[in-house]
Amino acid sequence: MSGTHEPEPPLPELLASLRRETMGLALSELELLKAEVRARAKDASAGLVPVALGLLAAQTAFLALCATAIVALGQFWDGRYELAALSVSSFFLLVSVAAFLIARRRFARALRDDGQMPGQALIEVLHGRPH
Repeated sequence: MSGTHEPEPPLPELLASLRRETMGLALSELELLKAEVRARAKDASAGLVPVALGLLAAQTAFLALCATAIVALGQFWDGRYELAALSVSSFFLLVSVAAFLIARRRFARALRDDGQMPGQALIEVLHGRPH
């Protein structure tokens, strides 16, 4: 047997190979994560019909309660049902405006630009750029 050995690749080549393999592994993991998220979303979507039916029933009950409140206030105010309807609808309009303003503030806080796109740090690390 002759003692010929293949020469070891230089360190820069080894590092480049390690980087390529790490990047390929990270991209494979991302694809796996996407597939898992899709599968979970599909499973979760099966519960949408019961949720929609529940919301419809809740809305119907809410409207019945509003009608009851209007009738009760109208009787309390000696048959002034128009005033009762205006009072109940004004109350819910104020609640809606308050909820909208709170939601808008929370969305603005969540969407505040921090100068980096989601996942940008991972991409920069994989490509060897500083983040």
